[in-house]
Amino acid sequence: MDETTGRGTLYAKDVSCWASEQRKDLSRISKHLQLLLQQVSPLKSQLETSHKQKDELRKQLEDLSRVLQAEKEAQAQQTKGAEQKLEVKNKEYPEAVARLERDKDDLRRGTVLFPACPARPAGGCRKSTEALLTARPQHHEQGSRPGFW
Repeated sequence: MDETTGRGTLYAKDVSCWASEQRKDLSRISKHLQLLLQQVSPLKSQLETSHKQKDELRKQLEDLSRVLQAEKEAQAQQTKGAEQKLEVKNKEYPEAVARLERDKDDLRRGTVLFPACPARPAGGCRKSTEALLTARPQHHEQGSRPGFW
């Protein structure tokens, strides 16, 4: 080579040495790349497996979320139904108590209307009152209170 270009002359021995060093460098790089690929391949496989597991878990989570939501809705519906039944019972309770009080008053008035009979033994009037109560007419609608009864 010419010295005017700023470079020294390269001899065949120098080129041969340079090429030998390049081969050694490439060989070291190749071995290092092989080791890295051996380490990366299992990691890629693990990553792929992890992605599949993540997708499966996400699907399970979505399924369980839907089931949970359905259960919450069913429980809310049951609670609403129970609250409605409770409201109905709370409304019926005072009415039932009032009806029982009226029936009790009617029974008391019945004992006033039918005082103890002296000709019968003790409790005889009770038996006759019970007979009257069981013999009352059944032609009226259930729940209505005709006349005295």
